[in-house]
Amino acid sequence: LLLMEDKSKSIENFNNDKNQMIFEIFDGHGGDEMSTYLQNNLAQIYKQNLLLYKGNIILSLKNAFRDADDEMRNQLNIEGLGSTGTLVHVKWESENDLVVYSANVGDSRVSLISPEHIIRLSYDHRTTDEKEKKRILESGVEIIDNRINGTLMLTRIFGNYEYKNNDENEEDENDNNKGLICEPFISKINIDLNIENQFLILASDGIWDTISEEEIQKIIQNNYDTQQICSITVKKCIRNEAWDNMSIFAVKLT
Repeated sequence: LLLMEDKSKSIENFNNDKNQMIFEIFDGHGGDEMSTYLQNNLAQIYKQNLLLYKGNIILSLKNAFRDADDEMRNQLNIEGLGSTGTLVHVKWESENDLVVYSANVGDSRVSLISPEHIIRLSYDHRTTDEKEKKRILESGVEIIDNRINGTLMLTRIFGNYEYKNNDENEEDENDNNKGLICEPFISKINIDLNIENQFLILASDGIWDTISEEEIQKIIQNNYDTQQICSITVKKCIRNEAWDNMSIFAVKLT
């Protein structure tokens, strides 16, 4: 029996503001303790950082990921336990300015897809990525069969402290030399409101390893209902013999 280690969350009226929403996906491995912790706590940790950094979203996202990782090190430091993390913050910054911020570690990907375009907003942190592979190898950690020490394919992640620097409080400008890290990739995009039928597609790798962004674009070209988009996508993945946990959000922006 496959354990459901994916967790997800959406928050309307984030920060008690009807113009802000949060969407999150966490794909755990080694158990669901870490993905569950993130589901319950990351948005709140992010909110605290927004208060601390006076609304600076990018700085708050970066530090929220670090703070959550540090907290779990103290509470859930179990060898082999980890989770991807993707947080998307959708915000109307003014009446005609819709902005999407995305932060991720791991490979739970988010893409902006319309019938006309595909824009990837996240970054897949895997050992198959040349930049990530180079950083890992330079840190002195081995990659065997495209996996860190032969076990872990992800290069940025919550948890898996056995492959991380031991001092979680260390402020180090050379953070990228530590091998496995929890430094998120962060993107910001202003949505072109003149383009119709734009969807945020946020999903775990159980989806993305089985279906391409181009295939989801074809689904969108024929269907503008978010529930239908998710349902058709999951059914296609099952037909394609998907073997992993699958989670997906489709969020219609225009």
